[in-house]
Amino acid sequence: MNHKSGETWKTHEDTQRLNKGDNWVRKTILNNPRYLDALKRMEAEETVWKPHGTSPWMFKATTFAQWLEEHLTEFPMNGSK
Repeated sequence: MNHKSGETWKTHEDTQRLNKGDNWVRKTILNNPRYLDALKRMEAEETVWKPHGTSPWMFKATTFAQWLEEHLTEFPMNGSK
């Protein structure tokens, strides 16, 4: 899937691409200690922006899509959404 340079995603776009719900993405990826260091690094590189309050997470589409692709086999894709 191609992504335009400069395009950003919010959590909702991630859920659509993975065919999972918001809670699944938060539990499996965003709040998972396994990915904490990677997410902090991406935040420092301004690839990921963690929300304050109720604002949604934001992701640089090209970079985060590549990261998702590299880790896709680590996610429990069968079963619950």
